[in-house]
Amino acid sequence: MCAFPVLAHAASAPTIETTDVLDGKSNFFANGTAITIEARTDGIDGAKITWNGGEKLVDAKTYVFGGSHESDAVIDETNIVMNGGNISAVFGGGLHKSHVKSANVTINGGKLKFINGGGASSASWTTCHKPWYATVDANSTNRVDTTNFVINGGESNLVYGGSEGMGYTGQVNMTINGGSWGWVTAGGSNGYTKATEVAIMDGTVKVFQGVNRGKVGSADAVVAGGNVETFYIGGETTDSGVDGTLGKASAVIIGGKVGTLAPGTSGGSGTANEISIDQNNMVAVYAKGTVTNDTTNSDAIEISLVSLDKNSLNMKVGEKATLKATLNPAEFSDNAIVLWDTLDAKIATVDENGNVTAVSKGTTKITATVGEKTIEVDVTVTDKDTAGTTVKNPETFDGILF
Repeated sequence: MCAFPVLAHAASAPTIETTDVLDGKSNFFANGTAITIEARTDGIDGAKITWNGGEKLVDAKTYVFGGSHESDAVIDETNIVMNGGNISAVFGGGLHKSHVKSANVTINGGKLKFINGGGASSASWTTCHKPWYATVDANSTNRVDTTNFVINGGESNLVYGGSEGMGYTGQVNMTINGGSWGWVTAGGSNGYTKATEVAIMDGTVKVFQGVNRGKVGSADAVVAGGNVETFYIGGETTDSGVDGTLGKASAVIIGGKVGTLAPGTSGGSGTANEISIDQNNMVAVYAKGTVTNDTTNSDAIEISLVSLDKNSLNMKVGEKATLKATLNPAEFSDNAIVLWDTLDAKIATVDENGNVTAVSKGTTKITATVGEKTIEVDVTVTDKDTAGTTVKNPETFDGILF
């Protein structure tokens, strides 16, 4: 039997279903309870799932959902942390009718066939709750409002920021810090994803694409490190099954290595449906030395770091200062597309916009990097000035200067 609707809005105990699931697979539902996935220690392929007050051993054919199954509940947030093990898939949301406000997925290790930051509106390995929702729009009954998706390690052939089937995902925030990944898509495998922001900081990615099937409203991606074999701003041009539409997109490559940068498609496969990079709705810029093969007909713009407005900073503890970068072409002089770093955060810190904060006495360097070029700024931090204060000695009433 399929699951009965759950009406409670609070997180409830996890459940596992094996009926209406094909080929010996099973579905694990966290129902909004925070869970951790670890490797098993009994020699059986699969994983151990733990939560506050319980645990469950599952096999490698298990699909794990942060949300619920065919439920009227609105779950405030789901939290999945995977540190190891081998399972079929992780979904930040739920299955069929379900609604999660905030899905939080962190992958630190382990193996999966695929990962979705959103939910699953159909799931071909299930047979219940048909007919499944069949329209690509924001009214899907399978909903995730926001997905916060952090990948630090592990491996999977397929990674989707959004949902499976005709699900809806509002905002996708995806960061890849490591691991080995096959095809990474900003949006869902299908359905409607309203907006995505992807940052590739490290790790290896075979293919990145902004859209697969369905619709993505906007797809913004930054590559700051790692290695991406092929980067499609739209959909993968050579895959006939990739026919999704993309409203607008930006690709900013300021670090790492991209083998091939391609425009990609919107609304169908093949070169006839390739998007036009106009630096307005479709933006593509990359730092010198980061892209080996630019196939955008030179529509993508190569940028380079020219200078900073200061070569040194003398600061007192607690003070703040801002460094400003000049890029070429000059119209791309934006601190947000520079990689900022500090050699010693105990002395001074710098944020992603070049804002420096003096922390403690000492010397360090702030670095600004765009592609092949790095500029250093010497930072000297001294103690705060201490103003003298005169008080009366309670015994003699003499003025004492402190």
